[in-house]
Amino acid sequence: MKISLFWCGVFALCLFAACKKENPAPSEIKPDPLLTLGDSCSYQMDGKSYSFTYQNGFSIGNSQTNVKLDSVVKGARYYSGDKDSVMFSRSYNFDARDFNAGISISFAKKYNKKEMEQSKLALFIPKNGMDLFQPGNYKYPIDYERENTQSGIAIELHINESFSSYSKVSIARPTVITSESQRQSKFEIIRCVKLTNGNYLLEAKFNTVVFDGEEKVKKNIENGYLRLILY
Repeated sequence: MKISLFWCGVFALCLFAACKKENPAPSEIKPDPLLTLGDSCSYQMDGKSYSFTYQNGFSIGNSQTNVKLDSVVKGARYYSGDKDSVMFSRSYNFDARDFNAGISISFAKKYNKKEMEQSKLALFIPKNGMDLFQPGNYKYPIDYERENTQSGIAIELHINESFSSYSKVSIARPTVITSESQRQSKFEIIRCVKLTNGNYLLEAKFNTVVFDGEEKVKKNIENGYLRLILY
């Protein structure tokens, strides 16, 4: 069967058009608008608004879990804890360059060591690094950096002096802060989505109570908002 040159040309044009639809020219590819967003944190306290866009790095940490003070011998304190688990934390710090204020937000979770792997720096790192950032509501553990029995969010503020959502006194001393102190507080990760460049965008809203170094209540943090680019 013979095929005319006319129909060969029509077929070639159709094939070219189909390929063009499947592979649009670079100028036709719309950039992801989320890629233009950066790190940001804001909140209100004492009727004043604070806003931060300078995120000066993050840190990771390992702590012992379920810590308890076993004994005190000649002034030396001896502690014990769960040897099979690790409290892993990832902290993000924001500073304001034009006034003396800052905020640190830590995502902390208790992991069994089987769920982790050791890095070159001997730190235990979760095998699934995104476990900390799943959308949902999170508690404010009041024993963060003390007994370390609960996973959740820890917040520390710097406004001429330091305030925190958890007790900062030594584990050797009793604390007056209880879970009831944070009963009305809320930290919610609204979304955590993967961007076209492989990073993740996290957004959260929060409110909490913070305490000074003597565990006296400082006024509530309200209308808190956090945006992070996770690498």
